[in-house]
This record gives sequence, C-alpha cells and structure tokens, in this order.
Amino acid sequence: MANTFLTTELVTQTALAEFVNNNALLATANREYQGQFGVRGYKVGDTIDIRRQNHFIPGEGPVAVPQDIIDDVEPLTVSKWTHILINYDTRDETLEMDDFSLRYISPSIRHIADNIEVDIFNSGLTEIYQFAGDTSSSINSFAAINAVKTRLLLSAVDLRMEPFLAMNLNDSAGLQNALQNNFNPTLNQEISMDASIGRLANFEIYEDQSVTQHIAGDPGAGPILVVNAVSSGNTIDLSGLTATTGTFKKGDLISLDPDVVDAINPMNFQPIRTGFQAVIQEDVTADGGGLVTITINPVVIGAQVNPRRNIVNPSTPLADAEIPAGATVNVVGSHALNYAYIRKGLDFVAPPMDRLDVPNSYVATDNDAKIAMRVSRHGDTRTSSNDLRFDVISGQKWHGQYVAKLISKIPS
Repeated sequence: MANTFLTTELVTQTALAEFVNNNALLATANREYQGQFGVRGYKVGDTIDIRRQNHFIPGEGPVAVPQDIIDDVEPLTVSKWTHILINYDTRDETLEMDDFSLRYISPSIRHIADNIEVDIFNSGLTEIYQFAGDTSSSINSFAAINAVKTRLLLSAVDLRMEPFLAMNLNDSAGLQNALQNNFNPTLNQEISMDASIGRLANFEIYEDQSVTQHIAGDPGAGPILVVNAVSSGNTIDLSGLTATTGTFKKGDLISLDPDVVDAINPMNFQPIRTGFQAVIQEDVTADGGGLVTITINPVVIGAQVNPRRNIVNPSTPLADAEIPAGATVNVVGSHALNYAYIRKGLDFVAPPMDRLDVPNSYVATDNDAKIAMRVSRHGDTRTSSNDLRFDVISGQKWHGQYVAKLISKIPS
C-alpha cells in the first residue's frame, strides 16, 4: 500500500542516512570537532580553532631547563553551503518511501556529497605538501604503495591510527589488475563495499571519482635557483624562469636536494633523506628577468631552538638551518593524485543549521557520524506541486603533517 504520510522528518532522516552511509571520504575524516559547534543555528563563516600536537626538545643529564610551550592553532571554518532544490508533483507523495527515495532523495544527496568531496580534495592541492611517487609511472605495484607508507613513517605519522588511501579510478584499476590476489578484506565498515578495494601495506584503500589530477605550470627549462637564503617564513625568491611567460600554478609541488636542505622527523629531529618538500599556494608568472616570488606550504622553520623546526642542512646538522641562495629547486610536473592519510589528517564538520521559517522544515543530526542536514518542504497551491530543499553547511581542513600525496603518471 502506498505511503500517504510522507513527513519532512522522515525524508530528512532518510536523506541523512543516505549521506552518511555512502561517502567513504567523509566517513574516514575526523569529526570530533562537530560537538564544538553546539546544537543549532550555525552558518557559513563560523570558525573553531584546532590545536596541533605540541613538540618538545629532549635534554640530557640531571639539570633541566623549562621549555616554552608553542601553541600552534589552525582554523577550521564552515565555508561551504551546498543545497539542492527540486520541484515534484503532489501525487508523488503517495509513493512508498523507498520509491520516493530512489526517485528524489538518493540522486540529490549523491550530488551534494560529490560536490563536497570535490571541494575537499581540491583543498588538498595546497594543504598537502608531502609526496611520494613520480610523474612517469602508474601505481601498479606494492612498492608504489609502500613508498607513500614510508614517506608518512619518516614524518613520524602513526599508521596504527586508521591509515587510508583514496585513489583515483585509473590508478585504482591498475593496482587491482596487478595485485588482485594480494588485498586483504577491508576492516573499516565505514567504507562502503562499493568503494573499497581492500587492505594493502596497512592502508584501507578505496577508490573515489573525485580524486583526479593536477596540471602543473611551466616555469621553463631552468635551472630554477633560490635567489635569497630563507631560514624562516613562507616565501622564496626564485630565478631561472622563462622571462614574462614562466609560470607556477597553485598546487605545484617542489623539492630540494636532501644533501642541501633536508626535511626532518618531527619526533627525533633526524634528517629523513627526502629533501625539503613544499606546495605552491598561488599562481605566479615570472617578470622580465625570469624572477618570481612563490608562497609555499609549509612555513620554513630553521631555528634549532624551535621544536617545530622542519629543515636541516646535512653539512651543518647542529646549526640553524636555511634554504641557501643558489640551491636548485626541483619542480614536479603534471601528475595524477592519490591521498594517503590517517583520520586526524582530515577534519570535517557539518554542523546543524537553523530551521527555515516554514511549517515543514526539519534539521536532523546523526549523533554517531556527527553530521547534520536540513530538509524543507513548501507547497505551491497554484501548480499543485511541492518544493523540496536539502541543505548542508560544512568545513574541512587537511593537516599536512599527517597526509601525503601519492603522485603518478597522468594516463594518455
């Protein structure tokens, strides 16, 4: 018998369950900050502060010197408002809930979720600076997966804390074709079986169509050289670009030779032999002399006394470090993307909104998933039809110290 009591609350709960249960990326994100957004009434622009892990420098012997605590805070802002408004005939309200969901709710929620996913992965272009892999090879071996695992371990990322690998569809297919008998069943039930590939090299691996590629700028033949030494800050002056036409694009990856400037393990402060890696934050074009100033992530910290220092000069490991003038900058070309992370590497919030001032407006929160959604209905007596609106406000933040890009060749 047809369902004649299709309430807004029922539609909302059904839509929220669809949103929570069919999105691997959102399911694997850290959502513990959701509770800090209160119960009702949040809007785009609201912000909470996330405190990063503290680091300290060990001493030796019986005499101890107190260390100042350097609080490092990153903002998480509700920056995105995603909605879908549809119009349906009142006769559709006599449909069974399953039929109504199949016709209206499921496709609406899928589009909302995909839109949010694209935004999250795009934000990773500039927030994630560690990387492994290369632009000339596809991901089709255990060694390729192990390379990004090693990159995270070198940065003291605890891979016991639910490591995930989100793969683009082409690399996912190549990996499955090459290693189809090597995967263990997935252990994380939050990843839908439709998306899950299985477990390999500690990672819960899933494929996602929103993971795509990055088209890099073209700085010219180079060599690209550092103009002025940098011991702190997030800008570097470079030379060697093609005059007036050489470019870097937002999201371009660069590195320096580990024999000149190396990255360090943030727990034991030892060089890790990857070289200092960074991601460019804004599009820039060279001037008439082939010079340009780039803004990078992470911020360069070379002072020995700073427990957050992130570079070392191997030739003088006990001194303050710098990116020296004349150092050659290695530029990574266009590449396909995959994202390796632990849960604390991605924060996601979708806090509850205010109800609309209409009779049929309902806000539901999944207390386990800590995700909220608003659904509103309004009838039009002139056309004998109803408007149905779904709203989700959200914010996200990648934490670069817990994430690495696994880059690969773009398929021709």
